[in-house]
Order: sequence, then C-alpha cells, then structure tokens
Amino acid sequence: MAIPLADQKSTAGDPGFTNRIEPATVRAAFTQFTATANSDATIQAQRIALADKIVTQPGFAVPQFAYWITTQPGFTSVDAITDAQIGTQISNSFDQVAQMIMPKPS
Repeated sequence: MAIPLADQKSTAGDPGFTNRIEPATVRAAFTQFTATANSDATIQAQRIALADKIVTQPGFAVPQFAYWITTQPGFTSVDAITDAQIGTQISNSFDQVAQMIMPKPS
C-alpha cells in the first residue's frame, strides 16, 4: 500500500521531505555520468540530459522524484521513508523519470 492519495500531494511538497530529495537527486545525477550506458541511445541521452540539468540546477527534478517516491507501494508514511530508501528509489527510477521530463533528442 502506498501513501494515501489524499496525503501524496502534501507529502511530495513537504519542505522537510523535499530537502531530503534534492541532495539525493544530485548524488544520483553524478553517478549517471559513470554508470553503464543504457543500450537504448535515446534513453541514454535523456538520462545524461537529466543528470546534467540536476547537477547545474539541483532543484530541477525534485517535484517529480518526490511524487515518484510517494506513489510507490510499501511507503505508508513520509516519516517511515529512510534516506537510503530515497536514494534507492531515485537511482532505480532515474531513466523512467528522464523519459518523462526530458525531451527526446532530435
């Protein structure tokens, strides 16, 4: 079960929560530059574009990752989500979020 729908918006926008998300997105962004490349060139380009955007503008994707995490099954309360779980969720979803918010290269 995920955080109840009625609480997802307030949780994803909670400053205490987003202050934990931002450094985790920056940490994940830096790892993308040395990670094994995605075999799909389009996804890889979007991944690196997102990583570059986050490194230069750290708050860029915080709302998207915050919502991603609050909608995942198994998290029933923001207080129960550890920093390690935040980092894992961001790392595991980096390509999916990149595909959603970064334009496809032309």
